[in-house]
Amino acid sequence: MNKAPLSSRCIAFIIDLALLFSTWVSVCLAALAGYRLGSGRLTFINLSCILLLSSLFICLIFLFYFTFLTTREGMTFGKAIMNIKVVCAEGRQKGKAPGFVRSLVRTVAYGLSALPCFIGFIMALFFYGRTLHDLIAGTEVIRVEKTETEGGPFPEDEIPGQKPEEAL
Repeated sequence: MNKAPLSSRCIAFIIDLALLFSTWVSVCLAALAGYRLGSGRLTFINLSCILLLSSLFICLIFLFYFTFLTTREGMTFGKAIMNIKVVCAEGRQKGKAPGFVRSLVRTVAYGLSALPCFIGFIMALFFYGRTLHDLIAGTEVIRVEKTETEGGPFPEDEIPGQKPEEAL
């Protein structure tokens, strides 16, 4: 198992955050549009409530996104794009997807890694590529072999709508 380079981890995290941020913006805009259509007046207090509720909503989405996607396959969309995944670093499950509890602990520990000044992420430079949330959850991030990500949902000779002689 090859450890994932820190640059790949950073890019994957930026991709994931961009997806979550665009979701948050969409929720805010939808809430603002709905409120504006419903009552017509938008005050500072109403705007604050909308932003607060949408921020709480995106926190739940963040928790769900990172926990759920990491539980089975060990990958979020960003990690899949960068060909890296989260695996257990210790115990009987070493090298396998972390499962629900480890994924949840890892996701909650992201907050600790961000405080103060992202020191938990910077730790990866000194702890063999493992961040604070990796150490807390007992996980590590590795490179995915090309054979694990190549292909697709259909074997090469069974693509729908393609005749067998066209596959060659």
